[in-house]
Amino acid sequence: MEVTLNSSDPSGEYRFMARACNDHGCSGWTPSDSRKVVMVNVPLPAPDAPKFTSFPSDSEFGDYDLSWSEPSLTWTSFELQRERRNDPDTNCGNSCWKVVSGNLEERTYSARGDIEDKYRYRVRACNGPECSGWTTSDWIDVHNLEGIEPAVSLAIADTPGTANYSANVNYEGDAVISIPVEVAPGVNNLVPSLGLQYSGARYRERNNEMLPEDILGYGWRLSGL
Repeated sequence: MEVTLNSSDPSGEYRFMARACNDHGCSGWTPSDSRKVVMVNVPLPAPDAPKFTSFPSDSEFGDYDLSWSEPSLTWTSFELQRERRNDPDTNCGNSCWKVVSGNLEERTYSARGDIEDKYRYRVRACNGPECSGWTTSDWIDVHNLEGIEPAVSLAIADTPGTANYSANVNYEGDAVISIPVEVAPGVNNLVPSLGLQYSGARYRERNNEMLPEDILGYGWRLSGL
């Protein structure tokens, strides 16, 4: 005798008893000491394929985040793979998908520090051994300027620094101070000439003319604009 459970039946403990029947009737049920108790694990169907809900088209520094939708059917984990357009692995051939994670419990992934190239991802949802089909993202273009020195140093100094400046006294006895401001070059390597200027004559100038307030401090202004 064979018993078949439906995929909609839940997993758990099942107790079976049997009786024989013919055209004249049925026997009694199996005695209690002969009844069979078994543990049954009913496999659930594969979930539907998730869809990417957020991913960038490009990234300037190789740091970006991905996310995907939650399947409507029961799922336990996600598998995420990645393909690199110019993969240096000689065994890859025309296409080379590599596992990023085979057991993701979240619907997000954060990529950090990718080198300059193009990448795409594919994800599928699983429920134990049963998995959905793959969903593939578009290519993500990473413009990682690795090895290129910044035009202006952003290093944090742990000691007091120095700045070039000039200080003079004009013929009227007013102090004149000039401090150049270092800026990054622009298009065609053009560099604006900006600086901080102080003039002790500002008091007389403001008394004789209708001048605006000094937003950088009394007597100070930004030059080069």
